[in-house]
Amino acid sequence: MAMSLNQQNEASILRLIDAIGSQCPRQVSEKTLADFAKQVWYGELDLAPLLRESLVQTGVADESRRRLLYVVDRLTCYPCMLRSKAAELRAFLKEWAGLKPVQPTSYAVGLASRHMLDKKAFEWGLEEDITPQMKLVLKYQTRHYAASLGKLTGYSEP
Repeated sequence: MAMSLNQQNEASILRLIDAIGSQCPRQVSEKTLADFAKQVWYGELDLAPLLRESLVQTGVADESRRRLLYVVDRLTCYPCMLRSKAAELRAFLKEWAGLKPVQPTSYAVGLASRHMLDKKAFEWGLEEDITPQMKLVLKYQTRHYAASLGKLTGYSEP
């Protein structure tokens, strides 16, 4: 499912969204996570309607919704994104904050207390995060990579 940012289309992004939400965070492949991260960080399509389309489907478990929202939440923290796009996605995430559990599981509390679960995964009520795959995905948020795209990025904003 390799796609360049210039070949992005809604169907391929919806497939990525489905892949992210349908698997436990650590089972998401590095390739899928990297492709999704590049869409979040640099893609030109408005992701909120595509995310909403996936989240409102009948039969989608809250766990799957929280996995997807967690990954989006985690990716919006990187400065390579245009600030306006990051702000739009943060506003979108706020609309879905009701899915965050009031009381995390005791297992999640234990993992977080031992620094084995990132803060955002914990907030979204998950017991797993994407930290292992992020090490390889982070090369796509560098200034060098962003500059190689020849597009406006968070690094080119004043």
